[in-house]
Formats: sequence, C-alpha cells, structure tokens
Amino acid sequence: MIDPEWKKTALFSFSFCYQSITRPTVQEQTITKHSRKLLKWLTYRDSNLPLSVILLPSHLDDTTLKYPNAKTMFSDISVHRLCFFQDGYIDMKKMPMVFPSKIKKYPEVRSTYDDINIHAITINDGKEEKTYPLKQPREVCLHMMDLPGFTVNKPVPEDLSYACLYQAWTYVALLTHKLLLPSYTKIFTGELGSLERKQIESLLFQLIQPYASLCSLYSAQYGGLSNQENPTYLSEKIQDLCDDKKQPIPIELLGKGMIENNHTFVRFPPFLACKAHSHSRVDRNIVRIPDMSLESKFYEPYSEKMDILIVNGSPMKSLPSNLFNIFENLQVLTILNVDLIQTQNFPLVYLGVMIWK
Repeated sequence: MIDPEWKKTALFSFSFCYQSITRPTVQEQTITKHSRKLLKWLTYRDSNLPLSVILLPSHLDDTTLKYPNAKTMFSDISVHRLCFFQDGYIDMKKMPMVFPSKIKKYPEVRSTYDDINIHAITINDGKEEKTYPLKQPREVCLHMMDLPGFTVNKPVPEDLSYACLYQAWTYVALLTHKLLLPSYTKIFTGELGSLERKQIESLLFQLIQPYASLCSLYSAQYGGLSNQENPTYLSEKIQDLCDDKKQPIPIELLGKGMIENNHTFVRFPPFLACKAHSHSRVDRNIVRIPDMSLESKFYEPYSEKMDILIVNGSPMKSLPSNLFNIFENLQVLTILNVDLIQTQNFPLVYLGVMIWK
C-alpha cells in the first residue's frame, strides 16, 4: 500500500539545501570539498593514462570572457591541452634514457604526500629514509599552455567530457589554486581589448566554474564526483576528436638537451608537460640531461608555476646569481652530486633550500 504521506515525505527529504545539486551554492560546496583532496580521488591505470585537457568555447576573446553564451559554450568547443606533471606517476619503464646503472644511486629526494594531502619531501641516503613535511602544501602541477585550442571534428560525447572523472578533476584542479597565465598570446582566438593579465586570469577562472558545475550535475546521479570512472582508452578517444593532422601537437623529447621553445610540450612519460616542469626533475635515477642549465630561457615563462626543483647527477656548469629571481615561488631546491665548473656569489644558506654536495 502506498504511504499516503509520500508527497510530504519526499518534499521534506529533498528540501535541504545540500541535497539540491542544482543550487549554485551546493555546486560550490561540492567543488570546494573535492578540491581539498585532489590527489586522493584521482586514480590512474597503466593502460589509461589520460591527456590533460579542458573544453572551452571555440572562440575565446574579451566578449566571450565577459559574456559567455550559455546556449553554445558547452557544445561549440575547442580542446585545450594542459601541462600536468605529478611526481608519483612517473613511468620509469617508458623513460627515453638508458640508465648508466641498474642499481639505484643515493641520496635520493622525492616529493610525497599522504592521505590527507599534506605534502612532504622524503630523503633517502641508502640507509635511512627521512620525511620532512612542508609548511604549505604544494600546488598540483596543472596549468594552461600557451597554445591554440584544437578544433573537434565530431560532437564530444558526455563520457569524454562532462560525465568523465578526469575531466571533472581537471576543472576542479584549475579552480583549487589561483589561475595564472604566464603567457597567453596563442590561447585566445580574438582580441582582448584593454584587458590586463590579472583581469584575463580572473575572467577565465570565472568561465571555468560553469564547466566544473556541469560536471558536478552529471555526477550527482552516479554517486558523486570522486566515484566516476575514466573511460577506457581515454587518451586515444580524445585524440580522435581532434583534427591533429591539421593541428599537430608540438612535442619534444626530454633527455637530448635543454629545450628553449615556449610553445611546445615535453614528453616525460607518462606526461606531456611544459619545458619548466620537465626540466625541474633532472634526477639521475630517472633521466639525465647533458649540459643541464638553470638559465631563465629554459624555464620562462612557466617558471613562476614551479615550486620544486631537483637536479641530481647531471652535468651543470654554474648556478645563475639571480636563481631565486628566476624561480621566485620555489619551496624546495635540491642540488645533488653536481660538480660545478664555475660558481657565482651564491647564498648556500637560504630558508627552505637544500643544497647538497
């Protein structure tokens, strides 16, 4: 027998604000909740390592930033590839270099994090491993690349866009920290008028919010954002959507030498990252770069997004005297087993910096 009070009960059950996912405040709460534990709810599979992309309006200019069209912004889109580099997922089997020894060499420095997303630096000297928590959590290494969006040659299905775990994670991750655009000459397809950098960053941040909210709406009927799944062969399916033959992805290989081009990806398996973040993990147990350099031209404009720099066992001639002007947001600097040919007047004692010889 049907409960005669079922209407009253149903209305009462869904009258609470936190249960109405269509409310903007509830969507903001959902995004905030998941942004606090980004690394905990993102998972990878060996056969499904995704590209880092977001979907944005196909025509990006000052008008789109200020007044996005809600009728077309989710369907008339371009694919923007991002730099993403996360220490814990480096694929040693796919690194392009041949290691000089199969035996791991020490000391070794790693960036780690625990279940509550508190970051730390772990140092292993071969006998003992010690962990040093950072006073401030490191940002997730994810940012826009100064490259034009790739046009799609077919409609993007929901399971590759707004109902996809990784896509939702990417939007939320971009909203977790202050959105910075060190360079944006190629990202936008139209004029930006009199908009200055801070205004562009703020407007783009606001533009991304509806996409994250739509992902939250899609996931509400499937148990929440962190319970979504990535589709099988996500990378290949995303590539199939883009007309890459007309718009090839600029990619260079790490290990042959320092890379100076600002508008290219560097392949650091399994990631496609910017030149700054790829050069920031030159560890002899992972990859070695001949003629390693810390000159600004090999890191700018993305050096402001770097918070850790590890140089271990790669030849390097000197340390630039303006090192901390180049890497102004560093939390950790580690230089190990490097025979410097020249030395500048360089502060060996610096707050938050480790320099090992």
